Amino acid sequence: MEENKDIIGEENTEPEEIKECPAVEEAAEKIDTEYVYSWSDEKKCEPEKQKPKFSPVIFLSIICAVLAIALIATVGTLAFVLSNDDDEVVSELNSASVADIAEACSPYTVAIEVKKIEDGETKYGVGTGIILTENGYIATNSHVVNEAESITVINYNGKEYSAKVIAEDTKNDIALLRTNPDEGEKFKAAKIGDYKDVRTGDRVVAIGTPYSTDLAWTVSVGHVSHLDRDTVTYDGGVTSMIQIDVPVNRGNSGGPLINESGEVIGIITQKLKDGYEGINFAIPISEHKDFFFDAIDNDMAKPQLGVTGVSVEADAYYFIKDRGATRVYLDESGYYIKGNTFYARYDLTEEESRYVCHAEKSGFMILGTVEGSDAEGKLKMYDIVTAFDGKELKNDALNDPYDTVVGILGTKKASDIVEVKYLRDGKEYTVRLALKEKE
Repeated sequence: MEENKDIIGEENTEPEEIKECPAVEEAAEKIDTEYVYSWSDEKKCEPEKQKPKFSPVIFLSIICAVLAIALIATVGTLAFVLSNDDDEVVSELNSASVADIAEACSPYTVAIEVKKIEDGETKYGVGTGIILTENGYIATNSHVVNEAESITVINYNGKEYSAKVIAEDTKNDIALLRTNPDEGEKFKAAKIGDYKDVRTGDRVVAIGTPYSTDLAWTVSVGHVSHLDRDTVTYDGGVTSMIQIDVPVNRGNSGGPLINESGEVIGIITQKLKDGYEGINFAIPISEHKDFFFDAIDNDMAKPQLGVTGVSVEADAYYFIKDRGATRVYLDESGYYIKGNTFYARYDLTEEESRYVCHAEKSGFMILGTVEGSDAEGKLKMYDIVTAFDGKELKNDALNDPYDTVVGILGTKKASDIVEVKYLRDGKEYTVRLALKEKE
């Protein structure tokens, strides 16, 4: 009979605070906790021991045995040290503390906010990701970002970035995201380890985003319960996983499982529910390195246009923040973000309203240009690209301007020239831009 498993990181069914914008307060929910004690104050009854009589022969025999054991232990220890390099000698005393691991590994862990549309309703969820490269490629679970309308990544320094799914393997429940660091900014990348180097019983650490981004970078500790458990993923695939007893919750999905050397050996993905505790699972990341890094190589091979931006709809208002755009509306009270099941209507402050722009047509809104690119000095912030390389950038149920541009770039090579039509201050312009290699 198949066990009932819980996919961690699905959409929250309870409201959560939207960071900064919208800044919405919510009522604190009282959480019931259960304490489990297992102890006894009963003394054990032992038979009274007889005092042994002194024997010189026995005494001398014991002394000789102790000296012999000490000599053997000393020689054995010396031989062990001489036969191993310093960096290969690992002991419990020299292994990193949990605090050391948390400090070293939290910076390559990100919180993920996801917006999805299901049956006409907008739903929000949280998950976790692992930074694989300095230039913004991130590993996570497929079930966290599958069919997402928008994805926001929050770095350890609190900075927010929009992200896109670059590659996805639903059968193995893994996905690769791409976000773009600011000019000159480099993310801290994780060090990938081999799960086959750990043993059942080894200590492991998880970092994640349980419940909401307010609890991002939560650290929990446990042990490897078993290696190579065949487990069914959310899409019906069967894959080998690491069984762990590390406490995990919804929102931990996509986060790192870390060994005592600070290496990522797994991606947290599932827990057994319905009364079971401490039966959780992580995907061994070393088994899927080819998927992630082949996808990165393929994406990096695309030439660079040299701009950052977002897709926009025609005749719509957007609040621009941290190189992302939130749809806003206007009435007699001013600009506001529509409320839904998860938060009430939020009215922008006067200061925030300064960062609202109006998109006259659908297309790709420019939020910045890359230094040294051909776009620098030719395109600027708030320009709306309406056509790219002869193709109109539609924004509807079947078309997304950003995806259209990326798709066209995939057919080009560095030094190719593309024609860009854009709207600025109500007037249309055309410019020809040379593509360059990604750095």
